Amino acid sequence: MTTKEYEEDEFDRAAGTQPAGAHRQPVSRLKLAWPFLVVIIAAPVLAWIIVTVVLGGGDTSDASSTPPATTQAPQAPATPEVNKATPVTINNAAGVQGLAASAAGKLTDNGFTSINPTNSAARGISHTTVYYSSENHKAAAEAVAKILGIQAVEATPAGYQMPDGVAVYLLSDYSPSSAR
Repeated sequence: MTTKEYEEDEFDRAAGTQPAGAHRQPVSRLKLAWPFLVVIIAAPVLAWIIVTVVLGGGDTSDASSTPPATTQAPQAPATPEVNKATPVTINNAAGVQGLAASAAGKLTDNGFTSINPTNSAARGISHTTVYYSSENHKAAAEAVAKILGIQAVEATPAGYQMPDGVAVYLLSDYSPSSAR
């Protein structure tokens, strides 16, 4: 058998222009690295999407420390509850007939239930004042002062013997018209 047993065809003609055998061009590094790059980039992006969309996490706003908005109007600061059963002694130290009784009537009209109007000396008190015997009675003393239109509200001074509860001393500076 000779090498030219067959006539020349297109394959024989192409053999002269291309490399013969297993000679291939080397593959670029980018072609080798692209699958790894896709995994390195796609995996974190996919994880972020799952956490954000599916689990509802990843909220970058500080919503956890901010309370939800409400439609309620702002409330006034809490005021202590007034115990209207607090004993209230009204001392008429002005010498005006019926002054303590008139003040007692105003307190009764406003819900106070334990009122004792009396005539008394001022005993060193210089102006109309509402005194309270303990912090428990401070709210009641402030309410009494507001009803009677008295500005001065104080704790009972040390050394004074006043009844438990609230003591009101009405002096000549008291004006019943300023009462509410």
